[in-house]
Amino acid sequence: MSEPADLTTWSGESAPETVDVVLLAGGRISGFFARAAGTRIKALVPVDGEPVVRRVARALAATERIGRVVAVGPDEVRDALGDLCLWQAETGSAPGNLRAGLERLTGAARVLVCASDVAVLDPGALADFLRRAPAEADVCLPAVRKEAFVRTFPGDLGIYVRLADGAFTAGSECLIRPDVFARNEELFRRLFDRRKDQLAMAATLGRRLVWRLVTGRLTVAELETRLSELTGCRCRAVLDCRPELAFDLDSVLDLRYIKGWLERQPGSPAENGHR
Repeated sequence: MSEPADLTTWSGESAPETVDVVLLAGGRISGFFARAAGTRIKALVPVDGEPVVRRVARALAATERIGRVVAVGPDEVRDALGDLCLWQAETGSAPGNLRAGLERLTGAARVLVCASDVAVLDPGALADFLRRAPAEADVCLPAVRKEAFVRTFPGDLGIYVRLADGAFTAGSECLIRPDVFARNEELFRRLFDRRKDQLAMAATLGRRLVWRLVTGRLTVAELETRLSELTGCRCRAVLDCRPELAFDLDSVLDLRYIKGWLERQPGSPAENGHR
């Protein structure tokens, strides 16, 4: 008699947990970036001949244990996605869009929140994050080490947080329980507004963390503990995630970089000499 199938999962349940997704696609861009991209809607920035949000939606659909996916954004995003996923009208703010997406996904135990500009999101990288996210955690964020990011994307000017444990960049995904966001929406809003400013984000968490960050003594464990205290839930970083989770399009330089990066990949037309 054959052995029974191994149903052990990262959720700790007897069968694989299905994770629904809110795909945030309401961001806008301006200036030189918008002119180079030919659009003011970040989700519609073209990458390798198609809107980046379509690349992200396909990667999500190809990832193990991903269930429903709802994109929240303007009508143009709905038109670009077609039947790749569900769609929900935007509200005018990122926290409002997240709330609208979560309300659409009723009954979900944990939801993956994903940016729409993760240009080379890889199903294997995402599945690895989901498998290693602690079952008991209420909020999980992927953390990518600088060394790994530089190996995959050499020459890119990434943004890193320098901690006692090393230098990290965060993925553009977050695994959360919907009720955690409902109880902490104002804190999520403040952190989102300050996401590009390390000191401002640390200040949101308290002056002591600012000092420890500046002096290079702040640890991942301290960040987890402080966020858990502020939110009243269990917050965890998933270390050593793959770099594909963290490359997003914040500027025309990012767009130019990823165009060249894709052309250098094995099997690309440029790599085969067909430009």
